[in-house]
Amino acid sequence: EDLVVSEGLNLEECAPAEGSLLVRFRAWAKDALGGPAEMFAAIDSTGQGRVATDAFVASCRKLGFDASDAEFEELTRCCDLDDRGFITADQVTLLEVDPKVRKAEMTRARVSQRKHQDKLIAMDYCEGSSVPPWHRLARRPWLATAFEQLPVIACRRREERQLAIFRRNREARNLFLKHLCTAHGSAVRAWRRCLDPQGAFSVSLSDLRRYCRAVDLGTDVSDVWRSLDTDGDGVIHLEELDSQSARVLAVFQARVKDRFGSCVALWDHPTTQKIRKEPQRGGRWVSDTKMFLGQFRKALRSTGLLSSDDEDMSVLFGCLDFYGCGFMSCDDLAWLDGWSPPEWVVATPDPDAWEEIRNLMIRVYKHPLRAWRYLLDLDNSNQ
Repeated sequence: EDLVVSEGLNLEECAPAEGSLLVRFRAWAKDALGGPAEMFAAIDSTGQGRVATDAFVASCRKLGFDASDAEFEELTRCCDLDDRGFITADQVTLLEVDPKVRKAEMTRARVSQRKHQDKLIAMDYCEGSSVPPWHRLARRPWLATAFEQLPVIACRRREERQLAIFRRNREARNLFLKHLCTAHGSAVRAWRRCLDPQGAFSVSLSDLRRYCRAVDLGTDVSDVWRSLDTDGDGVIHLEELDSQSARVLAVFQARVKDRFGSCVALWDHPTTQKIRKEPQRGGRWVSDTKMFLGQFRKALRSTGLLSSDDEDMSVLFGCLDFYGCGFMSCDDLAWLDGWSPPEWVVATPDPDAWEEIRNLMIRVYKHPLRAWRYLLDLDNSNQ
């Protein structure tokens, strides 16, 4: 007979009973669950990367592996080498037959374990900032450089910087809008009179700097710009400055164009002309080139364009009243005709589209609250 010479000693030759048990367990994990990694994922329901030995045994029994108590004790003793009372993913990965898969899974487990260790170290390092320098748990200056290079600490520092920039931009935006409303009555009126007097419906950074320099605005113009140029296209649009007023104007514009073809055509409509020629202010004032807002409201009501939302009408009149004196002219409607609002301003809400976006966020972030915190509510303002 030929002499069969193996290249090394295996477990079955060293300990036949334990080796046979391990081979049977490995085959069961492969056939029933796809492999050791898949088996551990099915057992580790919490995703912590480790399972207590008692829970490991109970889960294996539940999943269908038939063994005695003594055999399960041998299995846990084989996996839990340090007798720590729990089994980790990298310990189970040793049961993988395919060497390439085993190497890949062990590398993934080591990286995960390293990240977990870095996270614990980072937590201890961050907790050290809340104690006095003379405290035994305080940060050590000679270790600060090494700690600051940890990925967890670096990511946290980057998130803190981004949050600070976001809050600073929001404060600058609020200050700028408050100034516009105080100085001009509304943001849209300030847009028409000072920011975009040519009616281009776009404001560049140089235009914004020129205006802020003229009014001596007490904030960083760069922060204002970043807060207003939300799409990063290099210009500010009307809907970015005041989205609520832009929506009211866009809805009114669409309604008038559907009815008369243009906003100027509403001014020339016979009903509007008749109301405009009526004496106003008790007969003391008559004009064919201007209308008081009350008369314009009457014209809208007569032509069937008056919305049932009085608040929206107040916003509309405030946008069309160029001088803030309570009257408007044909030029105001011509200005509105020159604006081409983006589709999303006047789009009808689509519940199916929102559900699709919501499902996408949940698929990426695994939980609605996590999506809210990491994607939507970047400044923790709850809105």
